[in-house]
Amino acid sequence: TVNDRFCDIFGYPREELLQRNFRELTHPDDTSASLARFEELRSSGKDTLTLEKRYRRGDGEVLWGITSVAVVRDGASGAPYFIGQIQDITQRKDAEQALAASEARYRSYIDSSPDGVFVSNAAGEIVDVNKAACRLSGYSRDELLAMNVRQLGAPGSEEGARAHHSEILAKGSANAELKAITKDGQRRMWSLHAAQLDNGEVLGICHDVTEERQLRASVSQADRLASVGLLAAGVAHEINNPLTYVLHNLDELEGQLKKLLGFQRSLPDILGPRRSAALLAQHPEVLSEEVGKKLLSRLSESIEGADRVREIVRDLKTFSRVDDGRVAPLDLHKVIDGALNMAANELKYRARVVRSY
Repeated sequence: TVNDRFCDIFGYPREELLQRNFRELTHPDDTSASLARFEELRSSGKDTLTLEKRYRRGDGEVLWGITSVAVVRDGASGAPYFIGQIQDITQRKDAEQALAASEARYRSYIDSSPDGVFVSNAAGEIVDVNKAACRLSGYSRDELLAMNVRQLGAPGSEEGARAHHSEILAKGSANAELKAITKDGQRRMWSLHAAQLDNGEVLGICHDVTEERQLRASVSQADRLASVGLLAAGVAHEINNPLTYVLHNLDELEGQLKKLLGFQRSLPDILGPRRSAALLAQHPEVLSEEVGKKLLSRLSESIEGADRVREIVRDLKTFSRVDDGRVAPLDLHKVIDGALNMAANELKYRARVVRSY
C-alpha cells in the first residue's frame, strides 16, 4: 500500500504505483547499489536501513530521497515484509549541486588567475591559496596551508607588514609593496592588494613586481646617464674654448723658446767665445743651455697635458652625443682609444695597456 503523499512525490496514481516495485521506481544508476543494500538488510538480521538514492518520477524527472526501511516480521509465519518511508530532498540536493558548481567555478577562476591568491584567518594562518600562489612562493598547497603569512615575509619587512595589516583592519582594505622570501631563499618584491572578508578572513592578491622594479631602476639609471651626458656636453664646451687659447699660446711659447735656445747656441759666433762666456757667466739662470732645456721640457709637458685634456673633451662630446639611430661603419680602434683615454687615470696605477692594433 502507499499513502497520498507517496503518490504526489512520484507523480503516479495509486493504482499504477501498486503495480510497480521499488526497482522500477529507482534511478537506473542507483539500482545495483540499492539492491545490494536491501540484500545486506535481509541477510544481516538488522531491522532498519537508511540511504540516500535517486528515483524516477512519472514525468521522467529525477527525485532525490532519503529512504528509511524497517523490517517487520509476521508473528505467525515469521515472514518479513518492509515498511518504507521516503523524504523528498530534491530541492536540497539541487541547492547542494548548485553550490558545488558555483564553488567549482570560483575555484577555476581563482586558479586561472596569474596573480597569487592567499586567504588567511585572523591569526594569519593560511586557509586557502591558488596555483599562482604556489608558483610565486615555491611552496606546495599543502605546505602553504600549514604556514602563517608572516613566514612569507623577508627578514626586515616585519614593520611594513604590521603597518599593512593595521591598515586592513582600520579601512577594510590596503595596498602595499612588501619584500617576500621564497622557499629557495630568493628575495622578491610583491605588490599586495588585501581586503578583509565578512567572516573576518583576509583575502590577499599578490603580483611579483621584482623585474618591474629592476626595469624602473634601469630606466632611472639611464635617465641619470642621459643627464650626465648633457652635463658632459656643456662642460666639454666650456673647457674647449679656453683650452684652444692655452694650446695656441703654449705652441707659440715652445716655438719662441726653441728660437731663444738657438740664439743662445749662436752667441759664440756672434760675440766671440770670450765675450759669450763672460755674458753666460753673469746670467747663468737665464741664458745657460741647461736652464733652457729644463724650460723646454716643462713646456713640452704642459703641451702634452693640454693635449690630454683636449682628448678628454673630445671623448666627452662623443659620449654625450644623442644616438639618431642611423647605421654606419664604425672604427672600433677609435672607440677603444676613447674608452682608454677616459679610463686612463684609473688604469695608469693598476695596469699597463698595450695596444696591438
